[in-house]
Amino acid sequence: MAFNEANARALILAAIKGVTNYGKAYDYERWSKKWADLRTIFMTEIGGSNLLRGWIVTLADMNQEQETFGAAHGDKTNVVSYIYRIRGFQACKDSDASEKTFHALALAIIAAIDSDGGLHTGNYEGGASSKFVSEACVSSGFDYRMFAGIPCHFVDISKVVMEMV
Repeated sequence: MAFNEANARALILAAIKGVTNYGKAYDYERWSKKWADLRTIFMTEIGGSNLLRGWIVTLADMNQEQETFGAAHGDKTNVVSYIYRIRGFQACKDSDASEKTFHALALAIIAAIDSDGGLHTGNYEGGASSKFVSEACVSSGFDYRMFAGIPCHFVDISKVVMEMV
């Protein structure tokens, strides 16, 4: 049995990076003991100004269910669900109405992920070829958080991507 989780994660990251002015995006959790270093990791230039804006894609959970329907698969095939956590943040700047900008960006990223052809093929058996089945993104809400010592807009999005192994 071979899991193709890395292929699904790469598709999500590529969808994020396909959105204009997404900022910085990584397919793993980024950490540093120093706030200044963490800020540097997520600092980007947008419209001639430096801005803290970033996205992190992590595998939050995985579960399997044994496939028992159909002679082609038999009892040794599992439907695997990868549950991804996609967190986004952007430094707050009241004078620029940054809340509206961040919300529009987050919705554009959700739309890009949900419309990605590799994540929505209807082919449970194509994970090795980067072809998956997935559910629509779900957000646990927009909020504000401190990130690297800076007040930021924040969103936590989950995405379930499935394959058969």
